Amino acid sequence: NSIFKHFGQNKLSIITFNYDRTVEEFFNTSLRNTYANLKEEDYVIALSKVPIIHLHGRLGNLNYQGTHSRAFSPLINAHTMKLATENIKIIHEVTQDFSRAKKLLADAEQVFFLGFGYNPKNMERLDVGAIPPGIAKGTALGMTLHEWSTVSTLANGKIERVEGDCMACLREHVIFN
Repeated sequence: NSIFKHFGQNKLSIITFNYDRTVEEFFNTSLRNTYANLKEEDYVIALSKVPIIHLHGRLGNLNYQGTHSRAFSPLINAHTMKLATENIKIIHEVTQDFSRAKKLLADAEQVFFLGFGYNPKNMERLDVGAIPPGIAKGTALGMTLHEWSTVSTLANGKIERVEGDCMACLREHVIFN
């Protein structure tokens, strides 16, 4: 299917501080349900072309992501717990993932901070203040104007405050080229 072949050519990158693999599983399930009857390698290749960086690690590889994998399942036993903990990073470890994330942010055409807590240390580690002007928007659900003022200062004014939740932000502000 020609639309399937274009999936891996999109410009989407995801940077997350979350350990869970929900985004990967969403893409995996969506592709497999939308484009049934393709070869396993077609799905794996397409999914590998969307960078998803887990800055603090993740709870193991999913079954299609290679060795040391575990199913996307809430069932826990000694083996799945061991696989999950092997991929968690200590927060003070300097990793290549932060360098990759900074490069993605610097090269981006659009940046969306969705459900981001704007922790000052995390913003510093990502060098948010160096994002090119005019491309970043961020949700601020539940934040006061005073709290946002602190975020804006930390980001050198580079993040535009967006009212509403993550879905509203994407629906109102994503520009599809």
